[in-house]
Amino acid sequence: MERHNTEEVLQAIQHFFRDYPHKVNSKEEGMPVLIDQTKIEGVHARVLGNVMDVTYSYYCHLEDLKDNDKVKQLPLVMDKILSALKKDFKSRTGRSLSLKPLGDPLTGDVQYLNNQRGIVKIVQTCEIKNMKL
Repeated sequence: MERHNTEEVLQAIQHFFRDYPHKVNSKEEGMPVLIDQTKIEGVHARVLGNVMDVTYSYYCHLEDLKDNDKVKQLPLVMDKILSALKKDFKSRTGRSLSLKPLGDPLTGDVQYLNNQRGIVKIVQTCEIKNMKL
């Protein structure tokens, strides 16, 4: 397996997450629509060594959480984000990015803002397999 320069990997990941709304929410990527355009969503990554935590969060009405179809789509959202990251990495560097999920496949949390609204966060921890340290 070819190993990539750490700086090159981190720069490509940084560029992807900076451009995230344009890269992943486009119809060409087939992103499932969980929320309408009036709601706030975000995604970010934290890299420590060769381990990366990707967090997707969105602001929603608590009624949305009662809809099991939307909740079941959350793992799909993370899969789409990671898939788009790999695709973007390949287009920027000409090389592939190998990510291996660590621990639980996905962890989630709901932070209640009030009786009607909350913030849903899901986190996926991955090992970057082909990065030099």
